[in-house]
Amino acid sequence: MIKAVIKKWGLPFFIIAIAIPLLAYTYLNPDVPWLVNESQRFFAGGHYAIDFVDPNPPMILYLYFPIVILMRFNFSFMSATLTYVSLLCFVSLLLCNNILNQTLEKKDERHYWLLPALTFVFFITPQNIFSQREHLFIVLTLPYILLLGNLLRPQMRFSRFSIRGFLFRCVIAILAGLGFCLKPYFFMILIVFEGYVSWINHQWRSWMRLEVWLIIAVLVAYLLSILLFSPEYYTFIVPLVYHYYIGYAAIPRVFLLDNSFGVLFLLSIGIGLWNFKPRDINALLSLGIFCGLFLYLLPAQSWYYHALPMISFCMLLLFSTLALAMKELTKPKLSKYFFLALNLFAILFGLYHIFLISISNVFYSHSNKNPINKIIQYIKQHPPIYTLYALSIYPSYSSGVSSVIKIDNVSRFNAFWMLPMLIQQWQSTPHPSQRLLSTIQFVQNAVVDDFKRTPPDIVIVDLSGTTIADLQNSSYLNFFKQNKAFAALWKNYRYQQMIGNSAIYLRSDILKPRA
Repeated sequence: MIKAVIKKWGLPFFIIAIAIPLLAYTYLNPDVPWLVNESQRFFAGGHYAIDFVDPNPPMILYLYFPIVILMRFNFSFMSATLTYVSLLCFVSLLLCNNILNQTLEKKDERHYWLLPALTFVFFITPQNIFSQREHLFIVLTLPYILLLGNLLRPQMRFSRFSIRGFLFRCVIAILAGLGFCLKPYFFMILIVFEGYVSWINHQWRSWMRLEVWLIIAVLVAYLLSILLFSPEYYTFIVPLVYHYYIGYAAIPRVFLLDNSFGVLFLLSIGIGLWNFKPRDINALLSLGIFCGLFLYLLPAQSWYYHALPMISFCMLLLFSTLALAMKELTKPKLSKYFFLALNLFAILFGLYHIFLISISNVFYSHSNKNPINKIIQYIKQHPPIYTLYALSIYPSYSSGVSSVIKIDNVSRFNAFWMLPMLIQQWQSTPHPSQRLLSTIQFVQNAVVDDFKRTPPDIVIVDLSGTTIADLQNSSYLNFFKQNKAFAALWKNYRYQQMIGNSAIYLRSDILKPRA
């Protein structure tokens, strides 16, 4: 009994033991500390537009609430995040393990391959985007996706389908519902998987199950919660995102696959289709790769977290097919050896690039070349600095700094993600629309209100290229100084020095008097 447990869980626990110290030593993506900060403001009675301006719907704020609770018990941001999300990952692992025990035959070697692969996907693959929305999407929905594998078994019937009872299925469905609600287009993935199961079984009403109804109930409750607690997300944030953010920094989608992600996708799909069996769990993993590709291509941006679902399904499929390939070596054929070699190459290719990026993130987090570290050192050497404000389209300068040292980010903007398109439309339109002028006025007045509410001790002005999105004569300060109230407030700040592409300003009343 003990040997069986060690054989099955030894490697997963070893992976976790390696992953946690690496994560603790890495700066998480600045979106994460900002969203935790946003969650704190939200549960303290804050509202969109007034207390925070963010394109993300509030589901991620709900999911981060346990982190907020832990931080009230003197947990640091990093320890609270790692504790909570690691617990979520472990619960998901237990659920996946129970499902695989029901789905796979007892002699199926994938029992001992998929559990370490899942652990790797949950703890290693995310790297510095650990606890990001796409990471939580994978963690929360994978048990549900694997559960669908039971419905592909010919001997199962929907009318009497049950695994470990009613409560087990409810937990899986509720977690999946939370995951699918993280982003609006995540629900398309649910439709694709349910459509595939219905098509394979020729039962178009197969989606009418307890799990699906619970997911729909979670969605309805979520939409109602937005109407009740944050209606301004519908009335203000959605139009702002639609008019001034969608399409920003988009690149031709064909170039998104001109990298290691594209190679891993082609290798994985080729291997998955080699011995494709529509009723096998590998069919669901192959479908997951295509769904991950959709999630990666849709935003038209080459950020790693957009590719995470695709990479995760690729690694799961490759380890699953490797287990089958090892078993079939008892029937020696040249094609079997070629398939095994190709499978091993694909796994090593994926592992190499994942570890390469992971190690790079660890070293860069604490490198002297990292401008964030230089800003942090400057703040430590120039007390007292307790509050920070950043004028940048990148979140690194605000939440990236405030997540490492104890300093309050007093801005309602984690980043001014709307400014590039806002200024571009403003400069290119001879007669700006009332909506455009109102939005510009809101952004400028919001910054003025932030400065009046809590005057920041330090202001970081990002001068990357000296312009916003390469628009000439459109520096951050020039844009905001057009507002007379901001120009008056700005007279209280004194330029200190440049750190990388950032200009550092301190409030005049905290500067030490010169001898």
